[in-house]
Formats: sequence, structure tokens, C-alpha cells
Amino acid sequence: MREPLCPSLFSEYASGTMDEGLALVVASYLSFCPQARAQVGACQTMGGAMLETLCEPVEMGAQSLKHVLAQLDRTADPCAGKKAIMLWDDIALPPPLAALIGCRHAKLRWQAAGAGAHMAILPAPRASSHIIALRVASGAALPVHPHSGMALTLVLRGGYRDDAKHYAAVSLAVHEPDPARVPIADAQGCVCVVALSGAEIAESVSWTERMKALFVRR
Repeated sequence: MREPLCPSLFSEYASGTMDEGLALVVASYLSFCPQARAQVGACQTMGGAMLETLCEPVEMGAQSLKHVLAQLDRTADPCAGKKAIMLWDDIALPPPLAALIGCRHAKLRWQAAGAGAHMAILPAPRASSHIIALRVASGAALPVHPHSGMALTLVLRGGYRDDAKHYAAVSLAVHEPDPARVPIADAQGCVCVVALSGAEIAESVSWTERMKALFVRR
């Protein structure tokens, strides 16, 4: 059974107002979960009905249809027909995140993030959040990431326990800021992708050091 999601999460994603980094992790989760895709579709239908009911019609420009069709062409899957990008071993990077890094097949650059934990930084050019892949050894603590906004964790293999809750493979965890949180990887370890919003790092520090500074060990 998948972890229940905050009701506002899908509505924010469906409305297009979610930060790009968070939205990419939600989109990755949707690629695994047809039930969640159906719920997002319902949110989009409700939003369309509200627009029709509450908003006055606006006359469209002569080139509006042409512009919309051009946007649809640009949003086609750039990774279609290409080999999957492997996150780690035989774990493929979800298509939305693979498209983010340009469908390149080079291995991600993993670096130590504490005892039993490694991280790889993923780009998020138009996002105010950060996206990080983590792989954590059996029984090790996931790095604690200070942040003032929402954190989304998509588990791709293994799982982890956070207080009384357990998050298994192909589940999405929604976390608000909590400095007391100490997530522990399952016996089979944990491979996941995390999006953080509200992580403030000094601009003068190098990109690698800024990302390392996001994680502290207890």
C-alpha cells in the first residue's frame, strides 16, 4: 500500500504552480503509479470546470492555436527511442528526470555524503529547489537535509523508516521541515531521489560545496 499523499500536493502539481524541482519528482512518481495519474487527471478536470464557471471568456489571438501546437511539439518525450539512463546498477532514472539531464548515458557522479551514504546532484535549471539522488547502505541513516519548505522523497529501491512510518520502493514521501527527523534505511538499503525547497546556501560557495552543505550528519 502506498503512503497517502497530502491532498494539496496533486492539486498544486495539476495547476502548474509547483516548483519545477518538486514537480519533476512528482512527475517521476506518476510514471510509476496509474492511480496517482488518475487523481491528477481528476484535479485537472476540476480546475477546468472552475475556470469555465468562475472566469469570464477572453478573446484569443489569431496565432494562439499555432503557439499552443508549437508548445506541444516541444514537450514531446526527448528520450523516446533512447536507452534508459541507469541511476545505479540496474535502476533506471525515471523518464522526467532523464529528460532533465538531456538523456545522456554517462554515469552520474556519486560522492560521499556521510557514513554509508552517497549522493549525486541532478540539475534543476529553472527551479528554486534542489534535486539529489541518494543511495544509502543497509541500516545507515539517510542524510538529514535542512530546509524551510517541502521535501519530496521518491524511493526507487529498498526503503527507509522515518519515526513510525515506513516508505517502500516506488512510494513518495512528503516531509515538512523537522530537524528531529532521523530516517533509517531498510536492511536492503535505499536508493531514492529527493527534491528540497527552501534550502538556503550562500551563493559565494562553490556548487559542489553548496550541495554538500545541504546535508548534515547526526
